[in-house]
Amino acid sequence: MWLLQLPSIPKFSTPFLHGGGILRSAPTATTFPAPSAPCSMPTIRAMKSMQGKVVCATSDKTLAVEVVRLAPHPKYKRRVRKKKKYQAHDPDNQFKVGDIVQLLKSRPISKTKTFVAVSVPKKDSTNNPVDDSASDIGIPLESFINLQNFALKACSALFAIGEGRGIHECVIRTGWERNFFVGATVIDMYAKCGCLIEARHVFNKIVVRDAVLWNSILAAYAWNGHLDESLALCRYMVVTGVRPTEATLVIVISSSADIACLPHGKEIHGFAWRHGFHSNDKVKTALIDMYAKWVL
Repeated sequence: MWLLQLPSIPKFSTPFLHGGGILRSAPTATTFPAPSAPCSMPTIRAMKSMQGKVVCATSDKTLAVEVVRLAPHPKYKRRVRKKKKYQAHDPDNQFKVGDIVQLLKSRPISKTKTFVAVSVPKKDSTNNPVDDSASDIGIPLESFINLQNFALKACSALFAIGEGRGIHECVIRTGWERNFFVGATVIDMYAKCGCLIEARHVFNKIVVRDAVLWNSILAAYAWNGHLDESLALCRYMVVTGVRPTEATLVIVISSSADIACLPHGKEIHGFAWRHGFHSNDKVKTALIDMYAKWVL
C-alpha cells in the first residue's frame, strides 16, 4: 500500500483492490499559518515625494524623471503600471540618465518645474533585507510580487530559463521565496524548463507546505517523466498530513496510467470514491484514461 495507513483512524474496505485490502481515511486537512510579509512594506507614494528614473538630463539643471505608478485600467477592473514623466530641478547638476532620484514637492521653480531632485536615501541592507526594486519605482511590494509571478509564468510558457533564473534571484532578495504561491510558480517555471533539480531545491527550502505547493512538485516530476517519484511524493504528502485535492488525484492517476501501475491506480480510485471525488469530471476522465490504457 502506498497511501498512508495511520493508527487509530477508521478503516474502510475498498472494492478496488485485489483481495479486499484495507485502506484508511486520509487525515483531515492541516491548516497552515499565513506567511509573514517581509518587513517595511512600502505603499504608493504621495505626490509630495516620489521616486523615479532620470530619462533626460540637460545642462540647465533640468531633469526629466520617469515615475512608474499603479493606476486603474481604463477598461478592466484591475490596476496596471503607468509611466509618467515629470520635470525636476537639479540644483547641483549632479544626476545623469539612468540614476534613481527622489522628487520632492516644492514651490514652483518655473511653469513646468515643481519638483526638486535629490538623492535617494540609502537603506541599511542588514536591517532591511527586502529588495529596493519595488520602492525604486514607487509601487507596493505586494503588487511587485504579483508582477514577478506574471513574469515567471511568461518564462514558463517561453521556456526562457535564463530570464526565469534572474527573476528567481529577485524573488530571493525580496524574501518571498518561501511564500506558497510564489514558490509554486518558481517550481513550475523550473519544471517546464526541464530543471527538475532546481525545482526540488526550491521545494525543499519551503518548510511549511500546502496542497498547492505539493501539487506543483508532483506535476514537476510527472512532466519530466519521473512518474514513480511522483507517486512516492504523493504518499509522503499524505504522511505529512496534507489532504490531496482534485489536482493531486488527476496527477497521480495519470502517472499510474503512464507506467501501467493498475494496483496503485485502483487504490487511488478507492481513495477518490471514499472522499467524494468520484463525481468530479476531471477525476473521472483521468480514471477512464487509466483503465483504457491498461486494457490496451
